[in-house]
Amino acid sequence: MSRVALGFLLLRSLRNRTLQQARRLRQPRYAVALLVGLGYLALLARNNSSPHVPVGMTTDLLQLGIAGGLLLMVAWTWISATRNQVLAYTEAEVMFLFPAPISRRALMRYKLLRSQVVILLSTLLWVAILGAGRGELAAPLRAVALWCLFTTIYLHRVAAALTRSSAIEHGSFGLRRHPVLLGVLAVAMLLGVGALLQAGSRLMALPTASSPLAAIRAALNAPLVAILLAPFRLAAHPLASTSGSEWMRSMPWALALLALHYLWVIRSDLAFEEAAADASFARARQLAARRAGTAMPNPQRKHSLPLVPLMPLGPPARAILWKNVTMLLRRARLRTWSMVTLVLAFTLIVASVGLPSAAEAAGTMLLVWGGFFFALGPQWIRNDLRTDLAHLELLRSYPVEPDAVVRMEAAASAILLSLSQLTLLLLGALALTHISYPALPRTSRLILALAAILVLPAINFVGMLLQNGAALLFPGWVRVGLTRGGVETLGQSMLTALAYMAALAVALIVPVIGAVGIVVMLQTWLGAWAALPAALGSALLLVAEGWLLSLWLGTVYERLDPPSAGVESA
Repeated sequence: MSRVALGFLLLRSLRNRTLQQARRLRQPRYAVALLVGLGYLALLARNNSSPHVPVGMTTDLLQLGIAGGLLLMVAWTWISATRNQVLAYTEAEVMFLFPAPISRRALMRYKLLRSQVVILLSTLLWVAILGAGRGELAAPLRAVALWCLFTTIYLHRVAAALTRSSAIEHGSFGLRRHPVLLGVLAVAMLLGVGALLQAGSRLMALPTASSPLAAIRAALNAPLVAILLAPFRLAAHPLASTSGSEWMRSMPWALALLALHYLWVIRSDLAFEEAAADASFARARQLAARRAGTAMPNPQRKHSLPLVPLMPLGPPARAILWKNVTMLLRRARLRTWSMVTLVLAFTLIVASVGLPSAAEAAGTMLLVWGGFFFALGPQWIRNDLRTDLAHLELLRSYPVEPDAVVRMEAAASAILLSLSQLTLLLLGALALTHISYPALPRTSRLILALAAILVLPAINFVGMLLQNGAALLFPGWVRVGLTRGGVETLGQSMLTALAYMAALAVALIVPVIGAVGIVVMLQTWLGAWAALPAALGSALLLVAEGWLLSLWLGTVYERLDPPSAGVESA
């Protein structure tokens, strides 16, 4: 009987959610965004419809690459996964299902089955993105391989959350309840250390003229690395298959790995009910606090001290800048990222001397990511009015001038975006330090790096003002507050990105003309170094444009009425 009731609940919830999503399409912003998102996916599927094999990319190397990515994902899951992410039920489910005569395992199966809705949608999305893929592997076989991989990853996250929850709640006693798991984790850590040392020695032994693919193959095929990656290769092999026969040989092993994870989760039911209830109530409290516009601390997250303390005296607008920057950047997080950056910088410098080809590939990839952050970073970093407009009434109660609110909200996102961009560009430049480019000597590269340091923060400041201005002028078309998923979200992001790039290009016309004029006037005396005063002049022009834009947006912010503008509360 419980299975029938849970099945009815699952199907009815899916039906109601589908109807709710369909009703949203009556609004033009969702209908247009859905059409754009579907068109983009259709274009991807058409471009990927013919089989293709990247140059030098064999099945074995692709399988190793996917396995390496899974290893990093699993490691990060054990470091950061919390029960709130994977175990939380809705408040209604906790109130009605937990006291009901339903076993813990039935509740767990209901939770796992409900997750299949998201997993199946993700599978269809990735099948459209990957297209027919490589070789003769049919799209349905690739879909089954993706479903198996996504389900295994989800089950591993659930098991990791249950184990971590047991350790947190019961301390050493909770850990002693999982002796086999402790042994596996200890062996994995020892293998990881040995694999890093062995891969490093193999890389240092390669000739300096070796290709990047040869370096990656040598590192991943080291004996200890191969042992460490063995279970991940089992999960990745069906996805990397090039034929139906190879898929048939590898799929049973991937399904066996999925079954083991399922048994692991089901046998963890003793810790499930308490952990799931705590996670569900914590999630409900956090959602209620966000709707009320108040802060709700996460009991599992230990916040470190802010990077810069907020002074009790000073301009009130500074508090908004401090709030938004501190939300994402604290002392502990800055120390962690600084250590990671220093380790990467040292590794890239050593690689650029001992293995230039690998360093060149890494440096190029980092520079490309820096370009992605320039174009798409404003979509990813949203600690500004695009989040705070959901609490507009509270924001207006602060004793801050409207134009100052707009400037500080945009400046906070611009600071974090600039730090991300400059870090990627710095690491990329370090990787390419010892590589000779006749068309771009080292002096020119140094000048470009210094010019980027001068002008990028100003460009980001104007760019974030444009993003916040769009949220103020067209709040019904910009995602405000909580982010909702779906194909229409993809289309909406694409429309916003295209409009942003067009508006930014218009805003850069005057600064670019000014920079060209400065170069023409000073090139005779300074030569290539004239680019630095040109960058400084264009940055000042951009800041002036941003200041004028913020004055106008301040009046828009002051007149904005949330209900009539279509702003949805968080």
